[in-house]
Amino acid sequence: IVTKDPSTTPLTDEGFQAVLRQKDALKVAIFMQRLVEERLGGVITNELQLMAFAADPAPSMYDVVSLLRNATWVCVGDASVCSVDASLIPLSDSGYQRIRAQGNISSLASFVTRVVAHFGGQVVDVSGLRSAGQSSTTLAGLVAKLESKPTWATWDAASACESEPRSGLAGSTAVSLSIEYACLHMNEFNCENIPPQCSSSLWDAADYALSVYALEHKGDSLPSCYFKGALMFSRPRAQRAAGAPLCVVTSDPLTTPLTDEGYQAVIVQKSTTSTASFIRRFARERLAAAVLDEAGLRALAAEPPASLFDLEVLLPKASWLDIGALGGGDDYATATNADDLLFWRLWAFVALGAAVVIAILASVLHVLCRRTSAERAKVRARPAAAYAVAKSAAPEDGLYIQGVEERATV
Repeated sequence: IVTKDPSTTPLTDEGFQAVLRQKDALKVAIFMQRLVEERLGGVITNELQLMAFAADPAPSMYDVVSLLRNATWVCVGDASVCSVDASLIPLSDSGYQRIRAQGNISSLASFVTRVVAHFGGQVVDVSGLRSAGQSSTTLAGLVAKLESKPTWATWDAASACESEPRSGLAGSTAVSLSIEYACLHMNEFNCENIPPQCSSSLWDAADYALSVYALEHKGDSLPSCYFKGALMFSRPRAQRAAGAPLCVVTSDPLTTPLTDEGYQAVIVQKSTTSTASFIRRFARERLAAAVLDEAGLRALAAEPPASLFDLEVLLPKASWLDIGALGGGDDYATATNADDLLFWRLWAFVALGAAVVIAILASVLHVLCRRTSAERAKVRARPAAAYAVAKSAAPEDGLYIQGVEERATV
């Protein structure tokens, strides 16, 4: 299936065009990395040159493959001759095999140290680290050893597999897999509905998807940090940059996104105070409304609507709110006036009902018309049949035949 996701879309020209149309150099680079590793059996040796190439890519898949085959920063063939930076290569099994093939103990230790850090560990015994790396022939085998929490490192469960922005493709590959896994394993939320303010960045999209996954699974993070032969993140970022959009769904009414998922995370606590704080914030930021009566706000918060949509319908009619008192308001509020939403919903039902009635009437008329036509045909056929019988019974009786003909004519 052709999608916009560079980590899952097919390695075809259609998949390439779907990624290219987004005009995101990082996503194009992720696609090209997959192309080098999966189609050409090679490895990227200089990530900076890949990013420069992805910023101004060739227009077709055919041209991209031709250029990658001849690029000096792409190594195709014997893995042992490819010089790879262990601090930059993605934390995947293919990257692990490339590092092992170099036969450089220092590079292998650097790679394993990164994997340990991903699982919330800190190496305290280098000899144990090296032994684990040399005895593990696959990344899956190494992960299995680390999940047993060996004593040659200290472990912090709170920071294990936590999403942490990293420069380059290594972190982007992991975060793309996190989004894919979370979206595949949610029953109620469709990742197509990640809000626009969170979908433009892989990291923000991952924060939203991972936090909604936890909301659906009673607070649990992803059950593993390993997926499709690579490491991924299992929980959203603990901190966000100043000015970044609010994309982590939490139970905090002051920071959770103003979406239905954020609303559900608040009302599930059944706290009137928390729900009132969310409603006040929503009214302020989306409707530019001021609360005139705290008792009215708390009454609604004590028995909140089942969804954010229902809340949007109720608030503009609330007598304890002064809509627009704070000036401006979110464009979203203007575009989704509650009365308009109800109006169009009503007319949608009316149109649907009218279509059903018309279909039923058309079917009834069709049946009646066919029945009437059949009855008329039978009536017309009777005189002709009588004439034929009379003629065969008394062909010499001209007067009788003439009388029958006249009646048949009539």
